Amino acid sequence: MSASRLDAGLFIEQDKKQAELAFRFQCRVDIDSFRIVEASFRCKKPAEQAEFPLQFELGYRAGSAATAEKVISIPIKFEFRAIEKESKLAVVTLRCLIQANYILNEQDDEVLSAQQITAFKNGNAIFNCWPYFREFVQSSLLRMNYPPLSLPFLRLIPKLPRAIESKAEETPEAPADPKLLEEILVD
Repeated sequence: MSASRLDAGLFIEQDKKQAELAFRFQCRVDIDSFRIVEASFRCKKPAEQAEFPLQFELGYRAGSAATAEKVISIPIKFEFRAIEKESKLAVVTLRCLIQANYILNEQDDEVLSAQQITAFKNGNAIFNCWPYFREFVQSSLLRMNYPPLSLPFLRLIPKLPRAIESKAEETPEAPADPKLLEEILVD
């Protein structure tokens, strides 16, 4: 599962080929629906007892796409954790599975390639579900009596070729590394 600390910014990287494949998929479908199909909440401490400031971690992963007639369904798992800096205790854990459904354009009889579906589900589908997850986190925290938090935007960015990445790491003025920091495993 891709994951990041909020202070690192949130990025999905795709190289030129992945972006082209995702674009071909995107041009052939319309959004049908998004729905939360599974969710869990865990609050180990009331906000009054939590040691602030908290650190925040999140993760996401696209599952396997399923097709039925002209509908492509893509499940996306998301996880959010609020962690006490000193004790490293995750005082709040939120998980949800959002199903994104896309409908193939009526006039399109061409079969989508596995590469197109993979590129789309690992980029655009996560990006499309992000606003729903942001709202889920914000409203869930409020219901747990924690301060509301607006998660940052999720951005699709071009993946740099390895040679350029290596050169950028050697440059003192290089921008912050957008690579995601750690893995969060969601059962």
